[in-house]
Amino acid sequence: MNLRILTTVEELRQVEDLQARIWGASDREVIPYHQLLVCAHNGGLVLGALDGPHLVGFAYAFPAVREGQLVLYSHLAGVDSAYRRRGLGGAMKLEQAAWARTHGYDRIVWTYDPLQAANAHLNLRWLGAVANRYHPDYYGAIDDDINRGLPSDRLEVEWLYDRPRPRPDPGWEGAATLLACREGRPEVDQEAAGAAVCIEIPVELPREQIQAWREATAASFISCFQAGLAAVDFRLVGGIGRYLLVQGAENPDPAEAALLRR
Repeated sequence: MNLRILTTVEELRQVEDLQARIWGASDREVIPYHQLLVCAHNGGLVLGALDGPHLVGFAYAFPAVREGQLVLYSHLAGVDSAYRRRGLGGAMKLEQAAWARTHGYDRIVWTYDPLQAANAHLNLRWLGAVANRYHPDYYGAIDDDINRGLPSDRLEVEWLYDRPRPRPDPGWEGAATLLACREGRPEVDQEAAGAAVCIEIPVELPREQIQAWREATAASFISCFQAGLAAVDFRLVGGIGRYLLVQGAENPDPAEAALLRR
């Protein structure tokens, strides 16, 4: 498997085709090759994962400004279904970080569906990113096979790849479970509170249960973030995924991050 930066029209047309294969996206949802091309030649990054001549994964990121500071925004990434569970998602993130480091970025920002356990595990546990923003129905209606008919709620994560990951205290042992997975259904404990809280999700989620879980997780994450907690870790225990949210673990603001690098 080979990772390389994609810059040509021919390469970026393959990214169009791969988007359609991964998500079953309609033409209106596919990011067009000319947008990718302009990004690749003007401060952004389109990274490809190739098996021989075949494009099997990609990650698309562009410059963005947060509170007056430049960040790399990783808008879309995906891997062909035949190549999943091979570490390609993590490998592309690490390659993104290496590129970002040499191009003056100190952090990468992106969003993901909080009900996707594999993405949560990669983002929070493996990479050490932090989430403290929840966006209800962020993209509106998305016309693809995965998101069609569902609210496009997203967690936003920030990854300061050169900063030590947060060491939560009290951590897992002292965490109260705010949202539990009971026989596949969401159950909220209104009394759960404190400096550390857990939010559970099912790893395998039938489509008919997604709406109930979407509503329960949205309310839980929003209440936690409003109380000053941040999601800093994620564990897989049997068929259940567990988010850990703690006080005082937010990433520093961009100005503080710049000072930390000096």
